[in-house]
Amino acid sequence: MISRQILFVRPYISNQLSVFRNVHISKPLCQSKNRAFTLTKRNKKDKVDSGAFILLIIPVSAFALGCWQVSRRTWKINLIEKLKSRTQAEPISLLENLDILPDLEYYPVRVRGTFDHSREILIQPRSRLDFADFEKQSAARPLVTTGAHVITPFRVANRNFDILVNRGFVPFELRDPSTRRVGQIEDEHEIIGLLRSTDTLNAVWSKNEPENNVWRTRDVAEMAAAIKTAPIFIDEIK
Repeated sequence: MISRQILFVRPYISNQLSVFRNVHISKPLCQSKNRAFTLTKRNKKDKVDSGAFILLIIPVSAFALGCWQVSRRTWKINLIEKLKSRTQAEPISLLENLDILPDLEYYPVRVRGTFDHSREILIQPRSRLDFADFEKQSAARPLVTTGAHVITPFRVANRNFDILVNRGFVPFELRDPSTRRVGQIEDEHEIIGLLRSTDTLNAVWSKNEPENNVWRTRDVAEMAAAIKTAPIFIDEIK
């Protein structure tokens, strides 16, 4: 009799334990849900913070760009004023300022001597804007002529050295010296020109070939070494 009662009670206890176990197990599930909700809120907050940071970059970048443009404009204005003051200055003697020539770029200098046309070189291609017809309103825009700059060694009078002189632009059809005899001055005379240095901007993408006598950019040291002159370069203006 007793054993039957005990046997009868066991399933009840077992069921109670099972229910208790189920209730006990279900509790962490609620905690996981709350935790997921908390993580979701945190993720949303992180996304909002990231978005705000990205939006903040836009005005900061715009402000920095504006400051750079103002600074660049100031630099360009100062450069233009500097070039204007130098190019319009009175010509100075080249020989009297040999020690400070690197600091005198764009200053006009005068020097006396003779050209050696047998050693001239050409920097090409070069372009020139022709404003003659444009100013007469016979053309919609300035005509562009393609050609070369003629660089001629100039023997300085009473001195044992030559300098490089850019004598100006010639169209392609006049690159051969025999086609421009009129400009081949043989007598000693004085010239005035602007001191120039190496064209570092174009030298990045335009490489010269001295061994083939091909010149694409103004590299003063390279040209001077190739045709045996002093590393002095002037653009002739008179």
